[in-house]
Amino acid sequence: MNYILIGLVSAYIGLYAIAFSTSLMTADLLLAVLLVILAHIASNIVFVIYNTAVFKHFSAAEIPLVTVRLNQLTTIILMLVAVAAGKIATETSMMLGLIFLSLPSLALLALIVLTIKPDGSGIGSI
Repeated sequence: MNYILIGLVSAYIGLYAIAFSTSLMTADLLLAVLLVILAHIASNIVFVIYNTAVFKHFSAAEIPLVTVRLNQLTTIILMLVAVAAGKIATETSMMLGLIFLSLPSLALLALIVLTIKPDGSGIGSI
């Protein structure tokens, strides 16, 4: 399951990178839109897996607190990375900004996902 998550997030990043490449945007807008839709389907699958894991590993009393904390942490991380990516995108190119936004997120996800043990210990048990 861990490798499926990493594969889905990689697909999300790759599909967006292809969709927003300059040559594709000018050549075939319909293909670019299709790639964005496929990228969002991959991210929605990751979201469903995340919710299933939360419901499976935490009690009914813990789920609201865990969900709030994870959403707060995600928002803070995305805000910080997005500000830096926006700065890079305005000073260089949109593609470099997208890469800067995506690769640290993928690395963080890979670190978390690969350290979760089947018994629930590791980073995932926090």
